[in-house]
Amino acid sequence: HASDSLKVGESLHNQHLSAWAKHDLGAALYRFDRIDDAYQYLTQAESINDTLHDRALTTNINLGLGAIAWKRQSLAEARQRFELCRKISRETGDRYREAYALGNLGLICGEVGDTPRQLAYYQQALAIHTEIGDVDAMCYAYNNVGYLCQMQDDYDGALVNYEQLRRLSDMTGNQPLRCLALVGLADAYLGLQNASAALEQAQLAR
Repeated sequence: HASDSLKVGESLHNQHLSAWAKHDLGAALYRFDRIDDAYQYLTQAESINDTLHDRALTTNINLGLGAIAWKRQSLAEARQRFELCRKISRETGDRYREAYALGNLGLICGEVGDTPRQLAYYQQALAIHTEIGDVDAMCYAYNNVGYLCQMQDDYDGALVNYEQLRRLSDMTGNQPLRCLALVGLADAYLGLQNASAALEQAQLAR
C-alpha cells in the first residue's frame, strides 16, 4: 500500500508539473500573439488542473483564457473568468493577481461602453498596485484613470492622475511615459480653459 501511495504521489506531482508547464507555454505563446496555440495549451492545463485544484494555477489559467476570450470578443466568458480570478485572489490574499483581474474587468466594461464601472475597476486596481508597490503597474493605472477622468470631463481628477504618472516616470526614467503624462496634463489644462498651462506642458513633452 505504501508503494501504491508513492506511485499516486509521483503521478500527481508529474501532473502538477505538466499543468504548470502547459500554462507557461500558453502564456508565452500568447505574448507572441499565437492565440490559437496559446488557447490549446491553456485549456490542456485547465483540464489537468480540474483534478489537482491548484488555486494559484486556476487563477493564472483563467487570466490567460480570459485574455484570449477578450481578444476573440467573447466578452461574457472573459468577464466570468476574470471574476473567478478576482474571487480566488481575494480569498488567497494574492493582491498582485487581484489587481490585474480588476484591471481586466475594467477593460471589459470599456468594451461595452460602461465608463463609470470601468473607472471604478481601474481605481480599485490602482489602489492595490499602490499598496503593494508595483510601480510599473501604477504607471499604467494612473494613465488609465487619468484618461477616463478626462473622458468624463473630470479635468481636476485627470490632472491628479497624470501628475502622479509624471512623478513616477521621472523617478524611473521612463521617457515615453513621461511624454504621455505631459500630453495628458496639457489636455486636462485645456479642459479647464487654462491655455498657458496647457502650452507649458505641451512644450515639455516635445
